[in-house]
Amino acid sequence: MREFVAWATHGFRQRGWDVSPRVISLTLAMILVIGLLAGFRLFMVSQVDLAARHLQATRDTLIQLQQENALLEAAVAFGQPALLLTEAAQQMGLVPAERVIYLER
Repeated sequence: MREFVAWATHGFRQRGWDVSPRVISLTLAMILVIGLLAGFRLFMVSQVDLAARHLQATRDTLIQLQQENALLEAAVAFGQPALLLTEAAQQMGLVPAERVIYLER
């Protein structure tokens, strides 16, 4: 770092600008800090975007499940045969219970 500051100071002096090594060091430090802050902001924005996409996918799934639930409720309300309900349950991956346990109060 010192070599770079010395090189930059020498270059500025050759152009006729009187710049101290301290000013160059502070300028480089400020550029580094600004770069780090910009990188952190970019990281945070990408994380928020990723979370928003996940939330939207979850909402889409919720809406789909609510629609399927409404269709099944309507089928039960209008007396759809139990066989059709059983087929719909099997398509969703549900299986009959092997053993039913009743709890008493």
